[in-house]
Amino acid sequence: MLNNAAVEYAHFADKLATALHTRGRRLGLDLSGDSDRPIGVFSAFGNYAKAVDYFTLMSTYSYYDMVRPGQPDYNDYLMVENAMKGGIPSAKLGCGIKSVSKKSNASHWNATTFGKFVQWVSAQGIRAVDIWRNDIDITWPIDPTVPWMVETLDDLLAGRM
Repeated sequence: MLNNAAVEYAHFADKLATALHTRGRRLGLDLSGDSDRPIGVFSAFGNYAKAVDYFTLMSTYSYYDMVRPGQPDYNDYLMVENAMKGGIPSAKLGCGIKSVSKKSNASHWNATTFGKFVQWVSAQGIRAVDIWRNDIDITWPIDPTVPWMVETLDDLLAGRM
């Protein structure tokens, strides 16, 4: 049984996207994966929000720091799998990723785990990633993103993954 609030929100998003399309616009939603909350009920959006152009999975809520054997601490894998099982096409998914700066690594990524995750994302048919500069509010002046993260994202965008 689907969460009624999720279904209603998905219907609303579908109608909004349809109306925006008539004006040459697109609609994207952040489905942060709040587990049982409306935005985390991926099957509602997979079934009832087909006109929505883009879904971002920021993964900063319930799935944060869930560890699966052999996987990095910051686990987007489960959220991506659940979104696709919920009927959201990989072509409409964007994975939200916390950035890693030279002073701050709240996401616990390293070059190896991040590279493996981005390769896995690409293998799922997902070509979009959304980067959240999580360090902006904790480091000043702003310090640069670590080079290995930029290089990995460049490889993804250039189609080398």
